[in-house]
Parts: sequence; structure tokens; C-alpha cells
Amino acid sequence: GAAPDVGNATCAMLLLVMALRAVQTSYTFGAAIPSGLFIPSLFIGAALGRLVGNLVHRLHDASGGGHQVHIEPGMFAMVGAVAMLSGFCRMTVSLVVIMFELTGQLPYLVPFMCATLAAKLVGDPLSPSIYDGHAKLGGIAPIEEQADLRLEMVAADLATPLRPCDVVDCSEALPREALEALARAEAAAGPVVLVVTRPGANSGDDVAGVIPRPSLQRWLEGLDPVVAACSVSPPSSAT
Repeated sequence: GAAPDVGNATCAMLLLVMALRAVQTSYTFGAAIPSGLFIPSLFIGAALGRLVGNLVHRLHDASGGGHQVHIEPGMFAMVGAVAMLSGFCRMTVSLVVIMFELTGQLPYLVPFMCATLAAKLVGDPLSPSIYDGHAKLGGIAPIEEQADLRLEMVAADLATPLRPCDVVDCSEALPREALEALARAEAAAGPVVLVVTRPGANSGDDVAGVIPRPSLQRWLEGLDPVVAACSVSPPSSAT
């Protein structure tokens, strides 16, 4: 077939369109314009790969061509496109499968795998993928497990100890005055919820439920005034 065009004009054009497309992609993606990132990254990588392929072809010709090596710059373009897209989004296996389906060339499979692996190994220590970085700027939680995130936290790490005024013993009737005092204790910067307990089978108490202090206050206000001197039990609606 015809020899590939590896002249100076072609190399300069590849370098120009690669730089121009990179600037355009950075502006459009950062501005949240629906312009895509998949195809532009393939375009940039293909231009860079073709430029490298042209340079390798020219170096081979300048060396005298003593070695019988067939250099196809178009192959470099395909590998460059895969490597650039893998560096953008850090895809590996799925990207190799996609590019293999696009080309249908089995000999390209190993170069594709090497390019994606190299791009990921080089890119991961330097920066996150462009999607992860954009999500972080938008305040979206990451999908992957973070090394500095503690996942072994238990309820005791977040809970505060209960005070005696935050617990109601429902095993016996309580005077109305005591219940009113518990309902008004919210003003003392205490928890809004009361814990209702009863003696358990073991040495400790069992939690029968919880009741908000405002609910207890409304229940007491709805009682008949005649009951003021009697002993009352905690509301049966405490769950």
C-alpha cells in the first residue's frame, strides 16, 4: 500500500489539533456544557498517538531501515486513544472490550491492555480520575472506600450518656408532679426524648420505648385536673 504521510506538515497539524482540542475540552467540561468527554479524549489520544507513530516511522527511515520492521502509525493512534481515555476516566477492562469491539482486530488486544494498564498505574498516584475530581468539586460523596474514612464506628462513639432525669421507670406509677418535672427538664439543655425502662430479667433494665418531652407535656396538659393529686403511670403511647 501507499506509505503513510509522516511529513513535517502532518506532524505540525497533529500537534496543533491535539492542543486545540485539549483546551476546548477543558473549557466545555468545566463549564458543565453537554459536549461529552468520551470522544474528545479519544480524539486527543489518537492525535498524540499518531504523532508518536509518525516520529517512530521517521526514526526508522532515518536509521537506514536495515531491520525488517513494519511500523504502522495508525496503530499508534489507536493505542494512544485508548491510553488517553484510560487516563481520563481510569477504565481498564471495559475500555479494552469497547475498543476491541470498535476495531475488531485481535492483534490490537494486547497493546490495548498494556496501554490501559500503564495509563492507570501512572495516573492513580498523580490525581483522581476526571469524574471523581468533578464529583468532589460538586460535593458528591465518592463511591470507592476512602482510606481516611472510619467505618468501624459504633453507636457508643456518637451517643451521649443518659442522665437520671432522662429515664422514666414504668414499672410503677409516678406522681403527676414528677412527670411534669421530667417534661419541663428540656429547658436544662437535656435530650428532647425520654427513655422508658422497666426492670429486666438480668441485672440491668430493659428499654420499653421512648417518648418526646413535648408529647409528655401535651399529655399531661390534657389530663383532668381532678387527677392532679393522684399517681399516674407514664403514657401508654410511649414506644
